Amino acid sequence: MTITEEQKAELDAVEQVTPKIMDDEDDLNEVRNLRFSMHSKLQQPQWSSDDALAVSRIQTMAHNTAEEIFERMGVVLDRLYSKARQAKRDENGKVMRNSKGRVVWERDEFGEITDDWTTVPNSEIESALMKLQEVKMFVSPKVKELFLEALFAKTSHKDDWYDEYQSVSSGTAVVREAKANQKTISGRYNHIFRYWLWSYAESIERELNATMALLGRLRSWRTKDGI
Repeated sequence: MTITEEQKAELDAVEQVTPKIMDDEDDLNEVRNLRFSMHSKLQQPQWSSDDALAVSRIQTMAHNTAEEIFERMGVVLDRLYSKARQAKRDENGKVMRNSKGRVVWERDEFGEITDDWTTVPNSEIESALMKLQEVKMFVSPKVKELFLEALFAKTSHKDDWYDEYQSVSSGTAVVREAKANQKTISGRYNHIFRYWLWSYAESIERELNATMALLGRLRSWRTKDGI
């Protein structure tokens, strides 16, 4: 990683202060602040305006596509949650929904959603589990396909990049790389989008599995307690 002049100055400042830290608590705090400042600058990506726009678009497209795949999951869960929660309503008594169409639930004074699972019949939990299993039968193969598509996009981009690099007959290696990068930028963004989509979809699938496991345990606890 290339260190900028500003970061080098901060490192020099740390070295100047460090020998005195055993003698003065203020010096110790100064060292900590300098290190934290330098660490933040090294960790935070400095996107160019074009890259920032590309990242924003890729993120939006990936999230929207993944949420479409799992749309029925949201419907099933909202139906189950409605048995334990109170939907928030507007002044006309209409159920409020967020920008993604999901129900907005009432919250307590601490900002937590208020619910009472003792009011939820076992039959509702069982019905939700069966419907969520149907969702899994569809989404699990789809998530696997998304991974394979991301893998194919990566391989395809690498092949295209190499072909473009080889087609440049003049210039240094750096120049040839720059031209190949420029010619294959759409392929690179497609690869990033495919990977982002798969990664986000996989995280939702993991949450679906965890939710089903929790509902299954809840049903089991109730059965043992004779509820």
